[in-house]
Amino acid sequence: MAVAKMEKINIVGIQENKEKILKKLQQMGCAEIIEPNKELLARVLGENVYFTGKGQMEFDIAEIKFAIDFLNRYDTKNKPGMIQGFMGDLPKIDKSEFAKRIKTDYMAFVKDIKQIESQMLTIEREKEKIKQQLELLRDWSNLKIPISQLKSLGNYQFILGSILIDKWPEFSKKLADITKLTSVEKILSLDTNSRLQKFLLIFPQEPEELSKKINPLLNELNFQSAEYLTKYEGKIDDEIKNLKLEGKRIREQKKQFEAKIKSYFPQKLNLMCIYDYLSWKENLSETQQKTISTNNTFILNAWVRVDTLDKVKNELSNITKNISLSILKLEEKEQPPVILKNNKFIKPFEAVTNIYGMPKYDEPDPTTWLAPFFILFFALCLTDAGYGLIIIIVTYLMLKKWDYLLIRLLNYAGWATLFVGALAGGWFGIELDTFKWTWLADKLKYIRIVDPVKSPMTIMILALGLGLLQIWFGIACKMYWNIVSGRTKDALLDELPWLYFLIVLIGFALAKMGVLPAAQIGIWQILLYIGLIVLVFTQGRKQKNIFMKLPSGILSLYDAVGFLSDTLSYTRLLALGLATAIIAFVVNMIASLTLGIPAVGWLLFAIILIGGHTFNLAINMLGSFIH
Repeated sequence: MAVAKMEKINIVGIQENKEKILKKLQQMGCAEIIEPNKELLARVLGENVYFTGKGQMEFDIAEIKFAIDFLNRYDTKNKPGMIQGFMGDLPKIDKSEFAKRIKTDYMAFVKDIKQIESQMLTIEREKEKIKQQLELLRDWSNLKIPISQLKSLGNYQFILGSILIDKWPEFSKKLADITKLTSVEKILSLDTNSRLQKFLLIFPQEPEELSKKINPLLNELNFQSAEYLTKYEGKIDDEIKNLKLEGKRIREQKKQFEAKIKSYFPQKLNLMCIYDYLSWKENLSETQQKTISTNNTFILNAWVRVDTLDKVKNELSNITKNISLSILKLEEKEQPPVILKNNKFIKPFEAVTNIYGMPKYDEPDPTTWLAPFFILFFALCLTDAGYGLIIIIVTYLMLKKWDYLLIRLLNYAGWATLFVGALAGGWFGIELDTFKWTWLADKLKYIRIVDPVKSPMTIMILALGLGLLQIWFGIACKMYWNIVSGRTKDALLDELPWLYFLIVLIGFALAKMGVLPAAQIGIWQILLYIGLIVLVFTQGRKQKNIFMKLPSGILSLYDAVGFLSDTLSYTRLLALGLATAIIAFVVNMIASLTLGIPAVGWLLFAIILIGGHTFNLAINMLGSFIH
């Protein structure tokens, strides 16, 4: 398959039909309206040209989105799960019901939601304030003197605070040296592990020198003041009780508001419908901004797929006959939008293409060419038929509800993993040679061709061979595209020498290793030298400086090192395949150790088996997809 061919069209119509035509194009979903050069058009068409804007709509959409999010925060029963959130699973309603729901007075409803949200924020702030006050007061609950009594001492002043317990003897001695006219009461802390000693200190206000001596002493011993207690009046115990009562009142108030919020849950679907409707209107408004309008007519330019052009013409002519549709010539260096066009089987692999970036309009679509390699390499990385079976079942059930490209791709990957895993003898990490069900083990071993754990070198050679094949295939694809695009000279002088050289290099290496007859080494060596000479004289041909052509050709031989390192990177297929098999085996082994535990042995066995294999499948499936 390839990138879909596009045409740039121009539509001219009567102003009264503009909205109908834009709605139809939006519903068909096969046209991309092009932004005009407004300044240029205003100069060409004069002052009568105008462009419409979005106005209040954008603000309304934001308000409705806020209300929906607020209700979702409290509607935990109908909150979308992780999969639903990822897939964008939304309620489905018919057109007539949708039309009824969008007539709701949504702004009055949103106003109520905003008012409740403000009240809930106030409640949360008050709760946090009470929590902080309780934390401060709780450790002073053993202070039995009312604060108001301390404030009314007259000629005496008081200090509430704490110092380190280790400093207390020093504090007591130095305070006694300063004056005997003091009263110090230790306050027991509720925290038995506290390193602070809380206390109440009372001393006369006169003479002033007394205060001037006590305060430096406190500072010297890193005194921590509890002056915040002076804003209260009664006993600390009573203040704590009052705060708890206030907290209880606030919690009751919160429950009332939460009950009110729950009564709004049935309106959430109405808001969702209105949100979709206004978003659609906003998109239409944005499209209108891309049209050129006068008092009586409008003009718009758009990209349309060639295979849908006739359909667009027919649909628009059904709306009005007073319309003109023509094909525009592309401007210099103008690039049409890229839309991939693949059959139903290949289309899921577009998920991979989209991850790495879409091709340019004049480039080939790589989706079809990467598909077989992706699916095979995924299976080799996972290499467990049991896991492949699980992927097939799970994705099959998911496809019944969410028909997404990524899920279809994983379903394909599950089938490939089942096939490759069966050939590798991988079944949930079970050792087939010691499997108790011998009749089943014999059948599974009959299918098995190679065991990756016992024969890792075989898998490594396979991985390297597939790596070379994919690299060679990639160069061949580039050569093919150059020929199709009329660049035959580039194909023959750039790609063909490398295709020849890589084949000869492999043949020479195999002869050296003894895979091919030793008598062929000389032939392969001659062919290799020919390839090197051809590369030297072809790869530097694009250099404009004649003296740089030969050096550039010689330097191009360094690319062979790049091909070699790329090929070696394919050994990760072996590493990931072994990781899956070994982790699965370890999970089975750990689970089996719990069977001897009385009473709960089977339960632990099931938990470890299910949890371990789920983790192994998830982490290695992610690794397989990425690599």
